Amino acid sequence: KAGNFYEFNSGTLDNELKNYRNAASIAIEMLTVNFNLSEKYMLKATVSFNKLNNLLSGIMSETTEHISHEMKEELQLINSIYWPLSIIVVLIAIFMAPLIYRILRDLSENFSWIERSLNMLRQGNTEIDLPTEFSGTEMGKICRSLDKFRAALIKVRDSQTALTEKNRRLIEESE
Repeated sequence: KAGNFYEFNSGTLDNELKNYRNAASIAIEMLTVNFNLSEKYMLKATVSFNKLNNLLSGIMSETTEHISHEMKEELQLINSIYWPLSIIVVLIAIFMAPLIYRILRDLSENFSWIERSLNMLRQGNTEIDLPTEFSGTEMGKICRSLDKFRAALIKVRDSQTALTEKNRRLIEESE
């Protein structure tokens, strides 16, 4: 039931509990004094117990119905939110996919360029073109580092060439 679930006649429940307790106590006390009177109070206690049991069963039934109703409402709310939210997430993913693809492609191209440049430098080829459009980015830092490495490689190669030439001249002079 929707609405005021916890409203029930607590006075009736309280009265039946007191009636049961009193009748059962009197029945036990009368058992040693007057068996017939004790039996009468035991019947009265049983009637009160049955009423109490019926009241509690009704409360349990109402509680079950209330919980069931609330759960159905919550599930409807979740379903009403879940599907639109799922559709929104899918649409965002669809619209973001080209942007994400472009970013990943650009990153992949940049890393491929770095790999090719390093391989060329490792093989001694210093004729690589270093782009300048990445000045304030991480790629710009990598390009500046590659330029310094290339300049150092050229110096080493020139020094080796000069040293080889100097050694050749010294050998020629010593002969």
